[in-house]
This record gives sequence, C-alpha cells and structure tokens, in this order.
Amino acid sequence: MQAKVDEMGIRLDAFPHQRLTGRPECKLRVGDHRVLYEYDFAQGRIYLHFVGNRREIYKRS
Repeated sequence: MQAKVDEMGIRLDAFPHQRLTGRPECKLRVGDHRVLYEYDFAQGRIYLHFVGNRREIYKRS
C-alpha cells in the first residue's frame, strides 16, 4: 500500500484521481483496501483521511 501512495505522490499532477460522488475525498484502490484522501497541487501534499478494508471504509467516513 505504501508503494502505491508513494507513486501517487510522485505523479500527483498526472495520477488518475477518482473523486467520490458527492464528497470532497478521492479514493485509491489497493487490492481489497481503500485509501480516502484529498490533495493539494500547489503544496504538493496528500492528506490521507481513512485507510482500511473496502467493506468497512465507507461506513467509517
């Protein structure tokens, strides 16, 4: 999972971000896990909100 987040950070402007419907967060799929995050191009930062199994991640957020 760390490698996928690192890859996203390196290619932040070209990475295919998938925004959640009706929410400000984006999702990143890593096997059966999901990472819900937001990003700031100007500062080059990624803000991870939730990391967990796909069955439970959307219930917590």
